[in-house]
Amino acid sequence: MVICSSTYSSCMPPVEYPTIYPDSYTCLLDGYEKSGSLLITMGQQDVNRDGLYIKFDCRLIDNV
Repeated sequence: MVICSSTYSSCMPPVEYPTIYPDSYTCLLDGYEKSGSLLITMGQQDVNRDGLYIKFDCRLIDNV
C-alpha cells in the first residue's frame, strides 16, 4: 500500500502487509477497506489540500 500526493507528485515508501489471502477478491476487499480507514484517519482537509490518494495491489504468490 502506498500513499501518494498528486499536489506534490510524490509517494511515501510502500508499506507491505504480510497477510496471505486465499484469492484476489478477498485481498482486494481488504485493501479497499484498509484504504477507506486510512482516508478517514488522514482526514478530508488533508486529503483535499494535498491531493492524497492510496494505491495497492494484490500479488499472486506461487507455492512452489
